[in-house]
Amino acid sequence: MVRDSLSRPILAVFDLDGTLTTRDTSLPFIAFARGRSRLIGAMAATLPFLLADMSVAFKREAGEAGRCLGRVWGRWEVEFHQRLLRTMFQGMEQEAFLELGRRFAAEVMDAMVSPVGLEQVSWHRARGHECILVTASIDCYVEPWGRRVGFDKVLGSRMAIDMLARVRGGLEGEPCWGEAKVRRLRDEVGPLDGYTVVAYGNGPGDLALLARADHAVRVSARGSWPRLAAEVRRALMVTESRGSA
Repeated sequence: MVRDSLSRPILAVFDLDGTLTTRDTSLPFIAFARGRSRLIGAMAATLPFLLADMSVAFKREAGEAGRCLGRVWGRWEVEFHQRLLRTMFQGMEQEAFLELGRRFAAEVMDAMVSPVGLEQVSWHRARGHECILVTASIDCYVEPWGRRVGFDKVLGSRMAIDMLARVRGGLEGEPCWGEAKVRRLRDEVGPLDGYTVVAYGNGPGDLALLARADHAVRVSARGSWPRLAAEVRRALMVTESRGSA
């Protein structure tokens, strides 16, 4: 969807997992923080709940007009990861949890990132575009990593913290997935009609954001980044040149 956007500032919005990274980051974070063997044990313990999580996902996604099975699967992954996070981190002191996130961001994240995808973030920054990372992944690690690589704002799912400064187990509010990505973005920057929105995503959780964008960029595989980056740069340079004419 492309609107007349010559006079509006450009807002570049990126998903993380599968878009800027070559794989999911949630399970590697849990394995890093709590150990691979404990993660495997927790996954085995959650098996009885898989059908219940799928039922929740189906009710939330397939029951609404225009929704597809891909969204059901994506929602199920969100529910499954939330259950693992509760199992693995409930009761941990907040500062210890945040420190694990900072270490994962510093020691592990870079090896999971597509260099060409990150170059596209740098290209937007060099042209003065506001860059925002919007992801369902947990903000304890996406916040420090995103700030380090140059994002102006980082919006991720947030673990709830109790009055004793311990991880409560669930999320604070809803996961930053699907329509929630658009709501979080609006809460952060205001009405999106004031921007030319360039959105980069790859999966069912990004469809609402891509539908709202002026330039929607669907990253389907690692090899698609060079072509997509070149196409976006050409389109935006034309837009900017017309706007300054």
